[in-house]
Amino acid sequence: MTDVQLDVRTFTLRTGETRGLTATIQPYDATDKTVSWESSDSRVAEVDDTGKVTAKQAGTATITVTTRDGGKTDSAEVTVRDREASFHLEASESAYWLQTGQRTILYIYKVEGGERTNITKDKGITYSTEHDLVTVGSGRIEAGKEPGEDIVTVHYEGEELRVPVTVSSSLLRTLTLSNPYAVLEEGEERQLELTGTFSNREEQDVSELATWDSSDTDVVEVTGDGRLIAHEPGTAVITARLSGKIVIAHVRVMEEKKPQRIVASPAFLRLDVGDTQEIVLYADYGNRYLDLLEEKVEWDVQHPEIVTVEDGEVIALQKGRTVITVRYQGREDTIPVTVR
Repeated sequence: MTDVQLDVRTFTLRTGETRGLTATIQPYDATDKTVSWESSDSRVAEVDDTGKVTAKQAGTATITVTTRDGGKTDSAEVTVRDREASFHLEASESAYWLQTGQRTILYIYKVEGGERTNITKDKGITYSTEHDLVTVGSGRIEAGKEPGEDIVTVHYEGEELRVPVTVSSSLLRTLTLSNPYAVLEEGEERQLELTGTFSNREEQDVSELATWDSSDTDVVEVTGDGRLIAHEPGTAVITARLSGKIVIAHVRVMEEKKPQRIVASPAFLRLDVGDTQEIVLYADYGNRYLDLLEEKVEWDVQHPEIVTVEDGEVIALQKGRTVITVRYQGREDTIPVTVR
């Protein structure tokens, strides 16, 4: 057992509501996947042995999952609101990454009965911050000169919304998704990884900071940290937003994944004796849906005395030319190899 991870970091329930949490264990083939669940305050929220959380009364509690093998843990914070409120609040972004001195928009929405109303200019809204690293006004948020982590809390008609903010000396330049085109089977789940590249040329996983949306939640749902949950066949566009940057992924859900062809990268190899080279495989489902192939495949080498291949790693043994063939679900691709 190396790790356990919950599908959310924070979530909100009304009293009486329930929500199931999903714990993902690594490695996926671990022999003992037994976990236990615990609530830091069962008066606020209870959790049963399946991970189902039941909201009891207003307040906050931390739900912790622990593996029996190795004692690995992860946790999520639940905020319980009274049922009397008929609406909830949303911000234009669920979290912000700002460079020191940077200013950007912060819109507040009231969501009630399926309608989303911009209430940013409403005089009933007030704001507070935990560490005073940012200032907030009507429709804007501005970072100060000191880097660090802060929380902006929006107050409106008895409801609250917490918006995490990271203030950094570096500016977010670009966002990159791990799978711009993804293919899933019904019921399959997959974690998208969102990487931010900053002005200091460093990269960081910002999946938990972004705002995620699906164009069709009947086809595929996306959680607050970028985990995809496939429901029914079709296509949808997943959008991730952070600090004014937007990136999208095209997702196709199929009853059964059957590729039109498989593609090896690199397409050919030139090696010196003793060199090693990894071959990465993709399954091509058409219309640019090229998905990383991680399932077990069949490898065949025309001249095994020249190279060997195991789990995609090629080892050059002696000079010569040969061909590697890879097969999966009746499809195959060939990789010419020259060893010098």
